Amino acid sequence: MDNFLLPFFLTMAAALPVFAAPLSVAAERGVATAAQPLKPLAAVREPPLIILSTIPSLLVTLDGPPRFAPIKGTKPLLLRVVNSRVLLLKDAFGRYFLHLYDGFLEAGSLDGPWHPCEKVPPGVRGAVAAARASGKTDLLEGKADPKSRKKPSLRNSVIPWVYLSLVPAELVVTRGTPDFVSIAGTALFFARNTTGDLFSLQGEGTMYLLASGRWYRAPFYPGPWVLLPAEELPPDFQDLPSGVKGRVRDALPPRTRPLPVPSATAWLTGVVARDGAFPASVTPGFTVQALPGEWCR
Repeated sequence: MDNFLLPFFLTMAAALPVFAAPLSVAAERGVATAAQPLKPLAAVREPPLIILSTIPSLLVTLDGPPRFAPIKGTKPLLLRVVNSRVLLLKDAFGRYFLHLYDGFLEAGSLDGPWHPCEKVPPGVRGAVAAARASGKTDLLEGKADPKSRKKPSLRNSVIPWVYLSLVPAELVVTRGTPDFVSIAGTALFFARNTTGDLFSLQGEGTMYLLASGRWYRAPFYPGPWVLLPAEELPPDFQDLPSGVKGRVRDALPPRTRPLPVPSATAWLTGVVARDGAFPASVTPGFTVQALPGEWCR
């Protein structure tokens, strides 16, 4: 484990300028990080932007620049951002409202920062009801607690930092610096302080990330990341134990059967005649087995 941690911290030190850079600069390198809250409006980048955060965070994506549509019957007029699956509203004063849990976050612009809204504009409640009835909007209400069966509330929950991206993006949240532990029987490590699927390979320190069914690779944490065909994953991924997450196993290429070991026996589909005649023990057109020093049918 010590042999792994040394190159890991060395690469982290090399990446410190990325942590200190504003998000617009980090996005140009294909990565955004949040050791501290950063400006969350992402720049265009292909492949999908990988956002790494060590604090509770939320990703909201838009399909390009925001497009607005008026919400009928609201006075003063409310606009809804229609090229996003979340409920994102804008009022006549240019303020934005994002539905989260049982209320709204508010920001003066899409850049944020976002904070709980104490008083929502008239008509917002109706917009929530219409969005819920449509069944096509993600209200970001969160999952219910398995014990209390209550959903999270803005009144007693940690308010996440909001990242808003105008391009496809993936968010990986860790509880502090990634804590890698070894996987028995392999040279792989996995980050145990995240709900994501973040791996590292012992020795070289290369990072592997599974997000939305696709694999990404980076020379070190936090990036830059590139798309990786599943067939190019290290062979150790085929040796992952049976208890690994189902989505990880589903994203691995099928295990290929090893080729048989070559032997001294060769199978032929024809025999070349010598001096116009086949060997006496061979009938033309038959498949024959050629053994050293003899012919047989």
